[in-house]
Amino acid sequence: GLIKLWYCIFFTILIEWLLLNRFLKFSWKKSLLISIIGNIISGLAGIFIMPIMMLFWGILFNGSVGLPIFHIVSWYINFILMCLGSVIIEVFTVKIIFKEPFKKLFLPLLAGNFITYLLIGILALVGVIDFN
Repeated sequence: GLIKLWYCIFFTILIEWLLLNRFLKFSWKKSLLISIIGNIISGLAGIFIMPIMMLFWGILFNGSVGLPIFHIVSWYINFILMCLGSVIIEVFTVKIIFKEPFKKLFLPLLAGNFITYLLIGILALVGVIDFN
């Protein structure tokens, strides 16, 4: 169902672009490049890493407390883990390519991803997005 949300990447890039420019005082061009490259890499890596991590979490957590693997609690936790996973992949990508410190990048990229994931969550709750 997440493939249906491909258009949200543009919203994420826009938000991160603005946050990087505003709070880190990067140029508009550098802010845009960081946002685009970070999101492309985290998106591609996420295709492979996130489903495995989500399943691992479901088996580990739900199995230990006796809940079904696809319980609603796992959906919320996976949502949070996906957001944090995206941020970590983006920050490390940008750190390697642009030689910027992890601490400097983490909060603006976390904020950009959090806003996007929050929007996706709200749209799912009100029925605009269906993950099935």
